[in-house]
Amino acid sequence: MTLFKPDGDVKALRQAITRYVMSKGYLSTCAQPGAMRYNLEGQPVEPVSEEHRIDAQAHLEVLRQRIQRRAEARRTIPDGSIQAPA
Repeated sequence: MTLFKPDGDVKALRQAITRYVMSKGYLSTCAQPGAMRYNLEGQPVEPVSEEHRIDAQAHLEVLRQRIQRRAEARRTIPDGSIQAPA
């Protein structure tokens, strides 16, 4: 199984991996007690470390706060117009 071609775009690969590991789904899974890491064949390999679990929880909190700020910025003001983001 070839994981990465020698002439592959390293920057694009790095961006894709970053997007994946910072996604809400990945972080939510890692933040759960008893979460496992899996190999490329989909077999469980080892538990997510306590350090990484806590880190995932912290990243999720940052995402929640960002979503909340955006939602607050989109709320309408009494006259019905849309409030501009802060």
